[in-house]
Amino acid sequence: MDARFRDDPNFNLLLEAAAALEELREQLGEAEDMLALIEDKWVAGKK
Repeated sequence: MDARFRDDPNFNLLLEAAAALEELREQLGEAEDMLALIEDKWVAGKK
């Protein structure tokens, strides 16, 4: 990594934000999977 960026506090904040965003994406994926399971069970119960 370029030394100019390593010492820039804004760049470090950007890296932290990117990591947090990735974590949120993973959590959203898990929530979507759970919602799909609930929906499948609900639809199966309607038949």
